[in-house]
Amino acid sequence: SKQWWFGGGTDLTPVYIDKEDAFLFHNTLKEACDKHHPKCDRYFYVRHRGETRGIGGIFFDDLDSPNQEEVFNFVKSCARTVVPCYLPIVKKHLNDSFTPEEKDWQQVRRGR
Repeated sequence: SKQWWFGGGTDLTPVYIDKEDAFLFHNTLKEACDKHHPKCDRYFYVRHRGETRGIGGIFFDDLDSPNQEEVFNFVKSCARTVVPCYLPIVKKHLNDSFTPEEKDWQQVRRGR
């Protein structure tokens, strides 16, 4: 029996969806994943609410094949994409204003 496995994931959870942000996030992660051909997971879709946990992302758990080195390379590839695809989105929205109603909606979404 193996004594190792890898798991992890990332998601972008905006309160209001920006299609450009979603494209940047997904495209950057897709490029990293396509190098390794990972399996998909429906973790980010909440069926009983009929909504996603954000715009979707990647999630993996109990990865132990094809071998430790290949899986670790996949994890590193995914991890290296998070900052380059997230920082431009943060900088873009850093000074966005919002109304009290939008703040209330943000609290509802974050509370889930």
